[in-house]
Amino acid sequence: MRYRKSSGMVADAKIPGQKVELSVAVWRWVGGARAKKSRPFGSHKGLDVRLFIGGDFNGHIGEAAGSYGEVHGGFVLGDRNGGGTSLLDFAKAFELVIANSTFPKREEHLVTFRSSAVKTQIDYLLLRMCDRGLCKDCKVIPRETLATQHRLLMMDINITIKRKKRYAHGRPRIRWGALTKDKAQELDGRLSAMGAWRSSGDASTM
Repeated sequence: MRYRKSSGMVADAKIPGQKVELSVAVWRWVGGARAKKSRPFGSHKGLDVRLFIGGDFNGHIGEAAGSYGEVHGGFVLGDRNGGGTSLLDFAKAFELVIANSTFPKREEHLVTFRSSAVKTQIDYLLLRMCDRGLCKDCKVIPRETLATQHRLLMMDINITIKRKKRYAHGRPRIRWGALTKDKAQELDGRLSAMGAWRSSGDASTM
């Protein structure tokens, strides 16, 4: 399953043997407007939900984390502006982390938009604070050529699927492979004490 947007965002989900539902929602970030608290993601009862947000936010969050240390990793280009402050407030309100600010990279792997006149970082990927351990890397691919001047921004995540324990119905299986000579003698002694092997004759004549 793969989704690609012209601005350079890629969502790729491949989990062998598992059904993955990839929901893509698009909002316009107009003039750095501050987002209101809401629940736009609907109900996902019974699903293991992971939330990732990516886009061109047209803002600079600045190199210094300041009071946004829980959402800002400190590895960023440029100075903060109004659009970047709005994004940081949004991340803080929804308990999100800006993934491409949390990994030390060379400048070439931080620039998300480049032209003949400017090189800057305005595209960001976010995930929930409780899921930040899933993100193993987040970087820009400089060599990727796209229709626009945005560069490809990628995030590597590692999701472990917990297998449900299978419960057998009916009589339990006997694991004869685990029966050693010592255990067999111990079992014989217990059964003899219980009188389990008492019979009226030889088994071959029964």
